[in-house]
Amino acid sequence: MLKWVEPLLEMLMTVWIAVECPDCHSTDIIKHGKSSENKQRFLCQNSECLRRTFILDYTYSGRTRKVKRQIVEMSPLVTS
Repeated sequence: MLKWVEPLLEMLMTVWIAVECPDCHSTDIIKHGKSSENKQRFLCQNSECLRRTFILDYTYSGRTRKVKRQIVEMSPLVTS
């Protein structure tokens, strides 16, 4: 196979995934480096978004919004 054919095939076979902020659902997203587990980190560029960076697939599930919500729901209310 010619040397230029393989890079061309890779480029044509690239799959683009639409990335959306899990907090504000904006699609104004840019790449923002890699995590220590070598996962792609993203930055939401919506100035009104409270959550600026995120990873699409967290290794530790305790970081996900669903688990955080469960922790809050399961914790006893502290009364003074």
